[in-house]
Amino acid sequence: SLRRMAAIDRNVLRLGAYEILMTDTPGRVVINEAVELAKRYGDRQSGQFVNGILDRVLHQTASSSVDGDPPQDAAIAEATGNQTAGNQATAESASSSPDIHQPARSDAPPPKVNHGRFQTT
Repeated sequence: SLRRMAAIDRNVLRLGAYEILMTDTPGRVVINEAVELAKRYGDRQSGQFVNGILDRVLHQTASSSVDGDPPQDAAIAEATGNQTAGNQATAESASSSPDIHQPARSDAPPPKVNHGRFQTT
Protein backbone atom coordinates (compact mmCIF):
# COMPACT_ATOMS: atom_id res chain seq x y z
CA SER A 1 0.00 0.00 0.00
CA LEU A 2 1.16 3.55 -0.65
CA ARG A 3 0.72 4.57 2.98
CA ARG A 4 3.17 1.89 4.13
CA MET A 5 5.78 2.90 1.57
CA ALA A 6 8.56 5.19 2.74
CA ALA A 7 7.84 8.82 1.84
CA ILE A 8 11.19 9.20 0.05
CA ASP A 9 10.54 6.13 -2.12
CA ARG A 10 6.98 7.24 -2.88
CA ASN A 11 8.06 10.71 -3.96
CA VAL A 12 11.00 9.48 -6.03
CA LEU A 13 8.60 7.08 -7.76
CA ARG A 14 6.17 9.93 -8.43
CA LEU A 15 8.90 12.01 -10.01
CA GLY A 16 10.19 9.11 -12.08
CA ALA A 17 6.77 7.97 -13.25
CA TYR A 18 5.87 11.52 -14.26
CA GLU A 19 9.07 11.89 -16.26
CA ILE A 20 8.60 8.53 -17.99
CA LEU A 21 4.97 9.21 -18.87
CA MET A 22 4.98 12.92 -19.61
CA THR A 23 8.41 13.99 -20.88
CA ASP A 24 10.70 13.06 -23.74
CA THR A 25 13.57 12.15 -21.42
CA PRO A 26 14.85 8.64 -22.20
CA GLY A 27 13.43 6.11 -19.74
CA ARG A 28 16.80 4.65 -18.76
CA VAL A 29 18.07 8.12 -17.85
CA VAL A 30 14.99 8.76 -15.71
CA ILE A 31 15.39 5.42 -13.93
CA ASN A 32 19.10 5.98 -13.30
CA GLU A 33 18.52 9.42 -11.78
CA ALA A 34 15.63 8.15 -9.65
CA VAL A 35 17.72 5.24 -8.38
CA GLU A 36 20.53 7.63 -7.44
CA LEU A 37 18.08 9.81 -5.50
CA ALA A 38 16.63 6.77 -3.75
CA LYS A 39 20.09 5.49 -2.80
CA ARG A 40 21.13 8.86 -1.45
CA TYR A 41 18.00 9.74 0.53
CA GLY A 42 16.30 6.38 1.12
CA ASP A 43 17.30 3.25 2.97
CA ARG A 44 19.50 0.33 1.83
CA GLN A 45 16.83 -1.23 -0.39
CA SER A 46 15.33 1.94 -1.86
CA GLY A 47 17.49 1.93 -4.99
CA GLN A 48 16.53 -1.62 -5.94
CA PHE A 49 12.87 -0.98 -5.16
CA VAL A 50 12.68 2.20 -7.25
CA ASN A 51 14.58 0.53 -10.09
CA GLY A 52 12.13 -2.38 -10.21
CA ILE A 53 8.98 -0.26 -10.11
CA LEU A 54 10.10 2.32 -12.67
CA ASP A 55 11.44 -0.40 -14.97
CA ARG A 56 7.99 -1.97 -14.93
CA VAL A 57 6.36 1.41 -15.67
CA LEU A 58 8.75 1.95 -18.58
CA HIS A 59 8.08 -1.50 -20.06
CA GLN A 60 4.32 -1.20 -19.65
CA THR A 61 4.21 2.17 -21.41
CA ALA A 62 6.47 0.89 -24.18
CA SER A 63 4.40 -2.26 -24.70
CA SER A 64 1.10 -0.36 -24.62
CA SER A 65 2.24 1.93 -27.44
CA VAL A 66 3.41 -1.08 -29.49
CA ASP A 67 0.29 -3.18 -28.87
CA GLY A 68 -2.02 -0.47 -30.17
CA ASP A 69 -3.56 0.38 -26.82
CA PRO A 70 -5.16 3.80 -26.38
CA PRO A 71 -2.76 6.74 -26.32
CA GLN A 72 -1.04 7.63 -23.08
CA ASP A 73 -3.17 10.66 -22.33
CA ALA A 74 -6.36 8.63 -22.65
CA ALA A 75 -4.96 5.92 -20.37
CA ILE A 76 -3.90 8.50 -17.81
CA ALA A 77 -7.28 10.22 -18.01
CA GLU A 78 -9.03 6.90 -17.49
CA ALA A 79 -6.85 6.09 -14.49
CA THR A 80 -7.40 9.48 -12.87
CA GLY A 81 -11.06 9.87 -13.79
CA ASN A 82 -10.37 12.96 -15.90
CA GLN A 83 -11.21 13.42 -19.55
CA THR A 84 -8.87 14.43 -22.35
CA ALA A 85 -9.87 17.30 -24.61
CA GLY A 86 -11.09 14.93 -27.34
CA ASN A 87 -13.02 12.73 -24.95
CA GLN A 88 -14.50 15.76 -23.21
CA ALA A 89 -15.86 17.17 -26.47
CA THR A 90 -17.45 13.82 -27.28
CA ALA A 91 -18.92 13.51 -23.81
CA GLU A 92 -20.32 17.05 -23.93
CA SER A 93 -21.94 16.58 -27.31
CA ALA A 94 -23.48 13.29 -26.19
CA SER A 95 -24.86 14.86 -23.03
CA SER A 96 -28.30 16.44 -23.12
CA SER A 97 -27.79 18.36 -19.87
CA PRO A 98 -26.99 22.09 -20.05
CA ASP A 99 -23.36 23.13 -19.88
CA ILE A 100 -22.55 24.20 -16.32
CA HIS A 101 -19.31 25.84 -17.42
CA GLN A 102 -20.90 28.69 -19.35
CA PRO A 103 -19.44 32.14 -18.71
CA ALA A 104 -21.30 34.45 -16.34
CA ARG A 105 -23.81 36.89 -17.79
CA SER A 106 -22.34 40.27 -18.62
CA ASP A 107 -25.15 42.08 -16.76
CA ALA A 108 -24.49 40.17 -13.54
CA PRO A 109 -22.72 42.09 -10.74
CA PRO A 110 -19.09 41.16 -10.13
CA PRO A 111 -18.46 38.71 -7.28
CA LYS A 112 -17.61 40.15 -3.87
CA VAL A 113 -14.02 39.64 -2.78
CA ASN A 114 -13.27 39.81 0.91
CA HIS A 115 -9.56 38.89 0.93
CA GLY A 116 -9.93 36.46 3.81
CA ARG A 117 -12.08 38.67 6.04
CA PHE A 118 -15.59 37.87 7.14
CA GLN A 119 -18.37 39.79 5.46
CA THR A 120 -21.20 41.17 7.55
CA THR A 121 -23.71 41.38 4.70
